[in-house]
Amino acid sequence: MNIKEIQNKSNDSNVNVSSLLRDAKIIASRLEQKDFLSWINKELNGYSVDDKVPDYRVVKGVPQGLNPYRGWIPYIHSDPKSHEIISRRGVGQSIAELEELLKDKRSSFEIKFPPDIADILRKGVKMDVDLRLVIDRAEVVGILEHVRNAILDWSIKLQREGISDEVTDFTNKEVTEAENVKSSYQIQNIENFQGNTGGFNKFELGSGSIEPQETFRSKFFWYGIVALIVLVLGNIVSALVLKYIFNI
Repeated sequence: MNIKEIQNKSNDSNVNVSSLLRDAKIIASRLEQKDFLSWINKELNGYSVDDKVPDYRVVKGVPQGLNPYRGWIPYIHSDPKSHEIISRRGVGQSIAELEELLKDKRSSFEIKFPPDIADILRKGVKMDVDLRLVIDRAEVVGILEHVRNAILDWSIKLQREGISDEVTDFTNKEVTEAENVKSSYQIQNIENFQGNTGGFNKFELGSGSIEPQETFRSKFFWYGIVALIVLVLGNIVSALVLKYIFNI
């Protein structure tokens, strides 16, 4: 594996970004680039709940609440700044998980709000409703493309510092020169929620998991299935009670 191969793969949309990251990890390990390796590992393994995700992993969508009669409808906060904040969530899933998600051809996905944030939002509407953030497919694609471009930019910087394209084992001089190639990734600032929701007016924008979007119809369908099962079991139990207890 060499730098030229990394560049060729970066320009090939048929090469998965997760595979590209593993190739870059080999080069970065040989060049002892600890910071870049740390970033690669987070992209490969996913960000923990305690990590502040990079700004390119913060996606924007439409907050929605589940109306029992009308289905999913937009959740609109009266304060524009607060509405902007609840419309953004960090994505902590690994690149491989995001690639797997995109195999589903649907045009949008959803992110569930953490329970504490959901409770704050419910207090704002004074209703116990399900809440979610619906994001466009392009938001997920954008994360993958940013990582692909970051690896390409990194390989170009290595070339500019005189790192060879040909060798697979780098010299001590090349390792030293590679130290000049710094990677900088802006971390998303944590903001406070400010709105007319009583005393519970602060939360942090952590990272969540993107999931296939659940429709109101599908949710209603499963509610119907559960109700049918309960009805059938109830009839069976009633029949057994009448037969074996009351001898009817």
